[in-house]
Amino acid sequence: MFSPEQANSLDSIGTPVLAHALANTSPRDRYEIANLLLDHGARADFASGEEREPALRILLGAVRHEPAKTTALVRRLIEAGADVNARSARGDGVLDSLVVLGGDEGSWRELYDLVFAQGLTGLDTPNRAGVRPLDRARNRERTELATRIEAALGR
Repeated sequence: MFSPEQANSLDSIGTPVLAHALANTSPRDRYEIANLLLDHGARADFASGEEREPALRILLGAVRHEPAKTTALVRRLIEAGADVNARSARGDGVLDSLVVLGGDEGSWRELYDLVFAQGLTGLDTPNRAGVRPLDRARNRERTELATRIEAALGR
């Protein structure tokens, strides 16, 4: 049974319950539980687990998404303190997640708008494999994302 004061509780190893909700493999359950926690004041300014994964990376790392609902949840996470520029302990950031999102790139335009409007940095920072976000976007045929990265870099 959930009670509102549990919205910012941690499990036995210090992982926020919101992190577990964002990692849920069922999109329906993920959105429902995460939104419930956010409705009750859950903070999203955490880095979870040994890899220190930020909230947005946990959410965007899911395999299955409903783009409109994911975008709405990203907006709520940002309002609850999630930082679009936060990186994991491995150095992976939000751009690394955007590059590998499944589905038609057109369905992610609103998410791109939202993330880039937050003052996204690290646009030229290589990931742990040494590949820059622009090169990854091009290699994965994420044309619109590559165009936005180029524009933000002033190219």
